Amino acid sequence: MAPRGALATTEATAGEMNWLIDPPAAPLRCTAKLRAREAPRAVTATWDAAAGQARLVLDEAGIVAPGQACVLYDGDRVLAGGFLRARGSVDSARDAA
Repeated sequence: MAPRGALATTEATAGEMNWLIDPPAAPLRCTAKLRAREAPRAVTATWDAAAGQARLVLDEAGIVAPGQACVLYDGDRVLAGGFLRARGSVDSARDAA
């Protein structure tokens, strides 16, 4: 176990994506719900069709738990859903400390 703050990251990878729009060819600004009891947070999602996964860059660090569902939104509209596969690099501000 670790303190909640030690788990925060600004990057994640999501796979098994089910797009309800055409998968974006360029980075997409949207919100993502990473945990059932948290509000969606602002992200930039980049779709890698060859790998079949999306790279998410969070505006603010959050907790990413592989295996959890990830849903992308544009306001109230669902854009896509998938499952978190991995955490990205840990927040660089904390790495420097």
